[in-house]
Amino acid sequence: MARGGKQRITRSHDEYLSEDHIGEKSPQKNVASSEQNISNKEDHLDSRSDNESQDITMSNNINGEDQLDGADEVKEVKRRGKTKLINVWNIPRGHRVVVNCNELNQPIGEEAGVLAKFLGMVAKNGSLCSLSFKDWRLLIGKKDRNHKQINKEAILNQVKKRFLYPARMETWVLRPIGERWRQHKSNLKSIYFDPHKSQDANNSNAPDGVLADQWVALVNNWMTPKAQDLSEANRINCTRRKSMHTSGTKSFARSREELVLCLQL
Repeated sequence: MARGGKQRITRSHDEYLSEDHIGEKSPQKNVASSEQNISNKEDHLDSRSDNESQDITMSNNINGEDQLDGADEVKEVKRRGKTKLINVWNIPRGHRVVVNCNELNQPIGEEAGVLAKFLGMVAKNGSLCSLSFKDWRLLIGKKDRNHKQINKEAILNQVKKRFLYPARMETWVLRPIGERWRQHKSNLKSIYFDPHKSQDANNSNAPDGVLADQWVALVNNWMTPKAQDLSEANRINCTRRKSMHTSGTKSFARSREELVLCLQL
């Protein structure tokens, strides 16, 4: 079975979530039929329309992880596979997952977890976040003011099509994408790149899912003396790190919000 609870999905063409909705648990306007699953005990299954059934499935399986057949579920051991978020990528046009944020502009609630996973997938999408750039700021056009921010607009457009959040949260949205983009490059380097092999040998070891030209650009950069010196300095700095994030995939903002709600009970 898919993990995760029910997420708020609304039908809206607004660019951002109105601040009037912040803190509301059940918005009264523009709520998609996916939130009607709270009345399952009152409605008969055969009275629902096809659209309602589709939205209800999306609410219960928003994480997009393939469900196991009933018979196989007992026999097979559940394993953590790749994050797919199929129902988020294929969410019906006009429907969006509602994400609230706290006073620090950090996303909170169950929907924040879905958003975080989606942003991680965006960061690994070479068509949106090319690995050819040496610096994230160059990719989004922040470091070169003369460069049009086409990549940044394309990235945010993919997020806005599927998530509805307050305008003040947009700066946060880009930050984790940049972090996961850099981490993705680091993971690729540690697994598929060997500094002791020739450049041609490394070029031919392109991993699955990475565009060939982008992999060659990565290898060319990693082979330079400047990049190798920087890599060694970063390796030493990592060994000196003392504090680590130990709360799993749940952010501190979500944990803090849950604690506040518990104290209010």
